[in-house]
Amino acid sequence: MLTARDGTIRSLQAEGHTVVAVSRDGLPLGVLAPADAVRPQAAGTVDRLRAEGLVPMLDAFRIAGAHLGYLPDSTTMFGNLITGAKPMADPTTLRYTLGTIYHLFNGISFALVYSIVFGRTRWWGPVLYSVLFVETGMMVLPPMEPQFGPFGLDKYGTVFSGYYQITLLAHLAMGLALAAVIHTMARHRGLLPEILTRRTTAHPA
Repeated sequence: MLTARDGTIRSLQAEGHTVVAVSRDGLPLGVLAPADAVRPQAAGTVDRLRAEGLVPMLDAFRIAGAHLGYLPDSTTMFGNLITGAKPMADPTTLRYTLGTIYHLFNGISFALVYSIVFGRTRWWGPVLYSVLFVETGMMVLPPMEPQFGPFGLDKYGTVFSGYYQITLLAHLAMGLALAAVIHTMARHRGLLPEILTRRTTAHPA
C-alpha cells in the first residue's frame, strides 16, 4: 500500500504524469512518474490556426456550398440520419446539434487516424490524405453517394457542377489545417514507418 504517498500520486496524475508504483518483495519502494514534455509552441497552435483562417475555412466552404445549392447542409443531414429522419428534412435544434457534434468528431477521427498511422510527415502528406482518402470516400460512400451518385454524377450529370469542387476545397483546407497541427505537435514517426523500418532492418537487401 502507498497510502502515505496518495497525495503525491494524485498530484502527479493531475499534472499529466503516468504513475507507476515500484515494490520489492511486497514492500513499496516508491513511484515512477514519467511524462511527455509539452512542446513550448503547442499552446498557441489552435490560436494560430484560427488567426491563419484555416479552421473557419472548413465551415466557410460547407456553408457556401449549402447556400449555393450544391450541397445539403451536412450537419443537418447527419443530424437527420442520426435521429431517423429523412436526410433532407427540415432541421430541428436537436438534429442540428447532433449533426454538428458528429461532423466535428468525424473530422477529429480522420485526423487521429492519420497521426497514428503516419506520424509526423511533410505538409503534403495530410493534404493528399484529406483529398484522396477523405474526399474520395465521401464521394463514393453513404450518406452522400446514395443522395447524389458518385461525385454528384447522378444529380448533376457532371463533376464540374460545383458539388465536387466545393467539397474538394473544403477537404483541401482540412488537409492544410491537419498539416499545420502535425508539423507543430507530432513527434513520433507513426506506426506504418516504424513497421517498414523494422522489416527493412530485419531483411536488409
